Amino acid sequence: MAPITVLTGRLPARALLGTAALAALLSVTACRDTSAPPVTRSTTALPKDGLEGALALPPPALGAKAPLVVVTLFTDFQCPYCREMAPAMHRVVETWPDAVQVQFRHLPLSFHPLAEAAARASVAAQLQGRFQAVHDLLFHRQAEWSELPDVAAFEGWVVGEATRVGLDAARFTADLRAPATAARVAADDAKAQGLGLPGTPAVFVGGRLAEASGGVSGILTLVRQAVARGQRDLAQGVPRAEIPRRSAATEATDPRLAGWLIDDRPADGPDGADGPDEGERPQPLPRSGDAGRAVPQERWEVPVRADDPARGPARAPVTLVLFEDIQCPFCADLFPTLERLLERYPDTARLVVKSLPLPFHAQARPAALALECARQRGQFWPLRQRLVEQRDALSPELIDAQAAAVGLDADAFAACLQAPATAQRVDQDIALAERVGARGTPVLYVNGRKVAGSRPLPELVALVDAELEHARAVARDTLDPYPAILAGAAALDPLSPDTAALDLADAPRRGPTDAPVRLVLWNDLACEPCRQVGRAVAGLATAAPAPGEPAVAVHVRPFVPAGDAAAELAARGLLCGGRLAVFWALHDLLSRRGPGSRQDLIDAAGAVGAAPDAMAACLDDETTSAAVARAAAEARRLGVDRAPTLFVDGHRYDGSLGFGPRSLRRLIRTAP
Repeated sequence: MAPITVLTGRLPARALLGTAALAALLSVTACRDTSAPPVTRSTTALPKDGLEGALALPPPALGAKAPLVVVTLFTDFQCPYCREMAPAMHRVVETWPDAVQVQFRHLPLSFHPLAEAAARASVAAQLQGRFQAVHDLLFHRQAEWSELPDVAAFEGWVVGEATRVGLDAARFTADLRAPATAARVAADDAKAQGLGLPGTPAVFVGGRLAEASGGVSGILTLVRQAVARGQRDLAQGVPRAEIPRRSAATEATDPRLAGWLIDDRPADGPDGADGPDEGERPQPLPRSGDAGRAVPQERWEVPVRADDPARGPARAPVTLVLFEDIQCPFCADLFPTLERLLERYPDTARLVVKSLPLPFHAQARPAALALECARQRGQFWPLRQRLVEQRDALSPELIDAQAAAVGLDADAFAACLQAPATAQRVDQDIALAERVGARGTPVLYVNGRKVAGSRPLPELVALVDAELEHARAVARDTLDPYPAILAGAAALDPLSPDTAALDLADAPRRGPTDAPVRLVLWNDLACEPCRQVGRAVAGLATAAPAPGEPAVAVHVRPFVPAGDAAAELAARGLLCGGRLAVFWALHDLLSRRGPGSRQDLIDAAGAVGAAPDAMAACLDDETTSAAVARAAAEARRLGVDRAPTLFVDGHRYDGSLGFGPRSLRRLIRTAP
C-alpha cells in the first residue's frame, strides 16, 4: 500500500486526506510528511442549463429503502484512499441492510485531472441503473485509467468498458457529455464547498462528519451508535421517515446540515448559480486546526499502567493520557500547555504519557525505546526534556549522550535498548493507540474523551472542569475514579466478532500445519495494490516469528470481479498452479509482476517448474472452470465482494490498521 501523504501548513480548500489501508489520517495539527503537492480548489462550472434536471437526480444509494440512518460519502474516483474506503461502505450496508442507507456524492479534486470525467461517467451509468457496476469498475481499474493522458482518452476508455457491464454505448456517450451530467457533479462539488469539506474521502454518519483518524472501525462505531439511537426513536413512536433527519439534526455541528445532507437541498454553486440565501446556509465545518472545535462526547477505553510515566495524583478524578512522538513539533508545543494545566489542578488532574512513534520520523522509535529504558531507571522525565529540546538533531549517538547525561549507565542502557521487553512495551502503546483511534500525534484523552492536536489552555480548562463535574456524578463513591468513568467506553476492533467457516479447498497452505494463527486472503493478482497486499500476507508465513509472536499459516483464494477477464485469467492460473504443484511459486511470481497475457501465464508456469503444455491445457479445462465457480460461490457466501479481503482465524479484518508487514504483525499478535 502506498505511504500516507499528509498536507502541511494551513489546509487548502481541497486537500487529499490520507488513510492507512482504509482511512487513517493525521489532523492538520498533527505531525506529518512534507511531500504533498500544492493543491487548488476544483473549478468545475455549474451550468445553468440542465441544472434543474440534474438536481432532481437523487444521489445513488445502497442499502435500506426506508433507513434509520443515512451515511453520506463524498468521493473522488481518482483518489486512492477513496478506493480503500469503498469496501467499508459495502460492509456498512451488509451489517445493517434494513437500517442504513449509504449515499454517494461527488467531490472531484482539482489535482486529479480525470476525476471529474470519472464522476460524470458514474452519473451517466446511474441514468441507466448501473451506477454500482461503473463505481466498482472505476475503483478496481483506477491504476490503469489514471495513467491515461487526457479526458478524451479517458472517455474513449470508459465508453468501451461501460459496454462490458451492460450499458448502451450510444446513450452512455451522450449522457457522459451532457451539460446536465456535469451539473450533477458540480452540484455535489458545490455542496461539499458549502459544507467546508477539506477533501476526500469524507463520510457523514447522519449529520456528523466522521473523524478519519478513527479509521473504518471508527466509522462502524458511529453507525452502530446511530442505528441504536434510531431504533430507540422508533420504539418511542417516532415515524420511521422522520428518524434520519432527526438524527442528522441532533448530531450535526449545525442543525441546518440535515437539510443539505438528508433533504438534499441545493447548495450555493460557483459562477453565480442559484442557491439558498447566505442566512440559510449552514456554517462550514470547523477545520482541524481551528480553535474552539468541539470535543467528541464518546469515551474511549484508554487503560493506564501503574508504572506509566505520570504526573499528578494516581487517583485524580481527571486523567489525561497523551500519545506523543518525541520528534513531533506539535507535541512539543502542547506539552507546556499541559504543564500549566497540571499547575491549575494540582490535586484533581494527572497526566500519563504513552509513546506513539510515527514511521516518517526516523528517530522517533529509537527515542521511544530510550525513554522506556529511562523509565525503568526513574529517569523518564529528565531524558524526555533533553530529547524534546534536541528533537531536530536526534541521532543514535545524541540519544546515547543524553542518556549518559541523566546518569544512565552506558552498558546497561545499550543492553536495555536491545531487550525484547523494551520493544514490547513500546509496541503495546502503539497497539493501544490503534485500538482507540490515535493515528497522529499529539492525541490527548481526557477521561477517555479524544482531543486531537494541540489545543489552547482555555479549551482544556473548560474540558477538565466539565470532567470534574462528570467524575463527581459517576465516581463519587469510588477510591479510583478512572475505571468507573471509563465503564462502557469504546475501543476499536479491526476484526469482526463473528467467526466465518472457511472452505479451504483449492487453497494450499503456506506455513506450519499447527500454526496458531491462520490467515485466508481473497485476492486478485491482476490488481497491483492487491498484489502488494498478497506479498505482505504471504511473507508472514515464510518469515521467522519475532519473540512472542505466533507462527502463521496462510491460504490464498482467488477473487474475480464480475466481468474482469484479467482477474479471471489470474484466478485460473493460480488454481492451475495448485493442480500442478507449483501454487506458491507461481503465486509469488505473479504477485511481483502480474498475470499478463495467457501466454505470459503459461511462460510463468514454466519458469517455476510446471510443464507449459500442462498449464495451457489446465487453463481451459472444465475442472478449472468448476474451481473458479466454487471460489465465486464461496466468496458470495462469505460476503466477500472485493479484493483484498483478509480473514484472521475466521474473523474478517476491516483493514483499518493497514496491510503493511508491521501492521499485519501487530494484528496477528492480538488475534483472538
